[in-house]
Amino acid sequence: MSAHRAFFMRCLLLSVALCGAAHAGAAPALSVQQMREDFQLTRRALEEAHGGIYRYTPKKEMDRVFDAAAARLDHPMSAMEFQRVLSTAVAAVRCGHTAVQLAGETMAQLDQALLLPLDVKVIGGRIYILRDFETDGKLAGRTIAAINGVPAATLLETLVAASPGDGFIQTGRIRRAGRTFKEGLFRYFGMSGSFAVTLADSASKVELHGQTLAALKELSAKRYPQDQRNPHFMELSFLDDGRIARLTIFNFIDSEEEDDGGTLLKQAFEKIAAKGSKALILDLRNNGGGEDALGKMVYAHLVDKPFDYYQSLTAQRPGLSFAANVVEGGAGVTAGSLEARADGLYDLRSHPNLGLQQPRKPAFGGKVIALINGGSFSTTAELLTQLHDKKRAVFVGEESAGAYHGNTSGRDAVLALPNSGLHVGIPLITYTLAVGSEHAVGRGVMPDFVIESGIDDYLAGRDPQLEKALMLAASSAK
Repeated sequence: MSAHRAFFMRCLLLSVALCGAAHAGAAPALSVQQMREDFQLTRRALEEAHGGIYRYTPKKEMDRVFDAAAARLDHPMSAMEFQRVLSTAVAAVRCGHTAVQLAGETMAQLDQALLLPLDVKVIGGRIYILRDFETDGKLAGRTIAAINGVPAATLLETLVAASPGDGFIQTGRIRRAGRTFKEGLFRYFGMSGSFAVTLADSASKVELHGQTLAALKELSAKRYPQDQRNPHFMELSFLDDGRIARLTIFNFIDSEEEDDGGTLLKQAFEKIAAKGSKALILDLRNNGGGEDALGKMVYAHLVDKPFDYYQSLTAQRPGLSFAANVVEGGAGVTAGSLEARADGLYDLRSHPNLGLQQPRKPAFGGKVIALINGGSFSTTAELLTQLHDKKRAVFVGEESAGAYHGNTSGRDAVLALPNSGLHVGIPLITYTLAVGSEHAVGRGVMPDFVIESGIDDYLAGRDPQLEKALMLAASSAK
């Protein structure tokens, strides 16, 4: 069986499993005709406008996935049941920027649901309890074998398969599945209210009582401030009398800062130059991206010669035939911003990362150690690709989440499905990076030193990736 055929069969079997995962007493809200209308609208919109729909899944296989999912819509379902089928089909596009989003009634259901009172970490194919919000942390560190009789392997396989991700990269999908585990149990298995959690190490079972997502977020913020998203753009620190600089960029969004990101980066590299740092630890873990130009600016401070960053930015077509059903980005990409190509696609005329780019001063010429993981995505992945392609850094951690040669993102059209009320985010621009082609298609940047934290590391607040980076930096900063 070919790899593509095997992938299709897994999608088919998973769709069947998801259809049977609903609440036994759920009242159907959508007719077969209504679901098929929403499904066909989604399929038509993706085929028409998604810039990279066949980048990793050939059209023949994508058609089979769509057809198999459509065949599952043969009886009335609730909107939440319908999204289980739709999400799995959309995930087969293998694009981390393309996803089915809850909205309206389905979002209200999630907000009101009583969710599993645990945060988890997925490590080595096992589900570990990281935070326990019901028994004062007594379950932290334990391994989940099953929940409500569903084996952990089934839970994980289903949630990972339904998670959007670039190409054939699993680290990003696994990280997403773990980060949204409690929501995923509700979305894809209908689990809410009470939870019988079987623990692997003792085969014992504990009964947990669900809480709302808002209540769990409040508890998390109060008890575990270290787990919360850092709202700032970046943070700079120095070690070893300034010989080692550590620049952590939390995201490439500068809207919450007084100064723009370019100014903040320039100031940071000026401080690094003033300290005379010999090594730079560039921490890009869990940086999901943001503004394209900011990623390029970081790279421009690390080189001393002009460079190309993007090779091309392309769109399927100007405008959208389904614009009446779009709630964000309804106009699509306007004709005036595009130029027709001989192959039927359209080039985006202008973008700050197109064309020959200039280095930025001050330039850092010392050793760069980049910390990466399955949360390093989008703009961050573009920066990592350039650093890797030009051999400008050593990489520590795990495979990055963004595909090496580019992604499909940029301008989005958010499609509102008229019957189910679900939203589907459809990116319109396909990015191709100006890098070599020898890297495996659909994979991310591979670390030179593969280091993954264990559950004991997370619980103790240890950071083995940073420890390795500091060792590498120290050896070059002497």
